[in-house]
Amino acid sequence: MPARTITTTSLWWKTPACRAAEGLVDVGAPVAVNHIAIAFPTREAWLARLEYLQKQGVKFNRRVDHGMTHSLYINDPNGYGVELLYELPREVWEGDIDAALNYAQGLPTEVRKR
Repeated sequence: MPARTITTTSLWWKTPACRAAEGLVDVGAPVAVNHIAIAFPTREAWLARLEYLQKQGVKFNRRVDHGMTHSLYINDPNGYGVELLYELPREVWEGDIDAALNYAQGLPTEVRKR
């Protein structure tokens, strides 16, 4: 498969091996770390942080409802991926572990005011 060059913001969440297997050429994303995750203790704290970052002009790459977590993906100033997440209460997802681990639904990147 010939290599395809695409921007780093569209592939920062993929591992180097995944990028290579798909024939993608990395154009500047750091490769030392795929991403780090920061968990917030409550949904309100998570939403407050998203609002704050949005007001500061931080670009939101994507938001995802993962079934057991709600996540926002951004990049730090060096280009490394950062996931800000809130884990839903266990009783919400523990009855269907497969769905909790394999479900993903994209959400709008804008955060509505609470």
